[in-house]
Amino acid sequence: MFNNVLAATDLRPRCDPAIQTAIRIAEQSYGEIYILHVRADPSATLPLLGEDDRTDQTMAGAADHTALIKKDLASKWSDRCKSCRQHDIQIAIGTAWEEIIKWAQKKRPGLIVLGPHDEKDKQAGDQGPKRAIGSTIEGVVMREPCPVMIVNRMMTDEKLEFKTVVVGVDFSRSCSYALRFAIKLAREGHSNLFLFHMLPIPPSAEYSQADYQRDRRIAAQKLKALCQTIPAGIDFRSNVTGGAFPHLEILGYAQTIAADLIVMGSHTKEKNGKWYVGSAVERVSSRAHCPVVVVSDPVALLN
Repeated sequence: MFNNVLAATDLRPRCDPAIQTAIRIAEQSYGEIYILHVRADPSATLPLLGEDDRTDQTMAGAADHTALIKKDLASKWSDRCKSCRQHDIQIAIGTAWEEIIKWAQKKRPGLIVLGPHDEKDKQAGDQGPKRAIGSTIEGVVMREPCPVMIVNRMMTDEKLEFKTVVVGVDFSRSCSYALRFAIKLAREGHSNLFLFHMLPIPPSAEYSQADYQRDRRIAAQKLKALCQTIPAGIDFRSNVTGGAFPHLEILGYAQTIAADLIVMGSHTKEKNGKWYVGSAVERVSSRAHCPVVVVSDPVALLN
């Protein structure tokens, strides 16, 4: 399904699962894999690949340092990419999400694979809360129509067949795109789809059990209507559960059925043509035991 995969790394070991996952996905289709590292400051000397401490090493210049990073990346990943039709490793200078988008516009990947990135909210200062997925993932999701896969940990080859796929449903437009993406995945990979909707329970004593059962029936009817868009021949199930925190309910459901993949729409709100990640997507992506694909635009379905 994914004949062209783009993966990005910040050279730290936490990105290794994302790179390895991207390579294995490209291998499955005998496709192309592109690995990108973005340097924020071309004059800085940074630890390479999160393994060697070279912060005190004097470099001849930015070009030499870039060449050294590329050499180390090639040493680490090139042999692993040999089963792909083609691979390329590139170094860019600038803001990470901007350079990833530029490369995506150039290569037109069917999937972008990124690792987690915890960072403090810059607007809040050093004492501010840590971001669950970071500005790089958010920047890419907000502006790039290509599906973005977020990988937190190593996955077995069996799990990367994506046979059990959870689709988070909130009846938004981006959710409909996520479902269509999951359907495309199911057609090509013979996946089983599990549509999941959390019915928000108001924290009010006036909200009765009868109110909940009524709202649950309405949500179940809407979910049933959505399921009618799933083509014949694709196995699926649907589930409605009441709760207060969507990310906890989605994560719990995914763990219960041993999901291989979670697919979610970016958010229900759109402003100035930009889709926002949303707190549920952010929290699920940072905690899930399986990869999470965020779909934000119908253009993603054309790749």
